[in-house]
Amino acid sequence: MNETPLPNPAPVASESVAPAMATLEKQVHNLLVIVILLVGVLDIYMSYQWVIMRKAVVAIEPQYAQIKENFDRLNPGMNAFLKQLADYAKTHPDFQTILAKYPIQYTTPGSIGAAPKAAPPAKAAPPAPAKAPASAPKK
Repeated sequence: MNETPLPNPAPVASESVAPAMATLEKQVHNLLVIVILLVGVLDIYMSYQWVIMRKAVVAIEPQYAQIKENFDRLNPGMNAFLKQLADYAKTHPDFQTILAKYPIQYTTPGSIGAAPKAAPPAKAAPPAPAKAPASAPKK
């Protein structure tokens, strides 16, 4: 095989590149220092916010406990009233439209603040059986 020699690239004078490389290296180091400082300031700010939010949660906990206690105390009466509404709707068809328009859900004590339960997944209909051909193919 014939290989043609490639001409060597023109040598670059290292003394002309050295100052540019030194300047670039300085800029990269300065950028790294700035990024580290920004991350440190952000960390301090987020820590400060966490302390403030924790104090707010501690201050609100007694109010939350009182509201939850009142809800748990009143919940049996509310559920009894809702059951009476459902019974009334069974005997009075005019009222069924109102209950259909405003669906009411019963709650149990201790369910306030709990995550709502996800509805069970809908069951898929079974696949229809394949239809057999009407007649056998003729030979």
